[in-house]
Amino acid sequence: MDEAVGIILNWYKKKFIVTPSVIAGMHTFGSQMNFNPHVHMLVTMGGMKKNGQWKT
Repeated sequence: MDEAVGIILNWYKKKFIVTPSVIAGMHTFGSQMNFNPHVHMLVTMGGMKKNGQWKT
């Protein structure tokens, strides 16, 4: 999960020059109870600039 969040943070910093908020959760099983580890993330549509202002 740390790596998945890191990828999103780096992409936002390079493309938009902001730091987004991210919530990540890990699921280990699919709906049919088969082992299927994957990460779900909620990511804001924007982020904080270095001066503390929000950029959409």
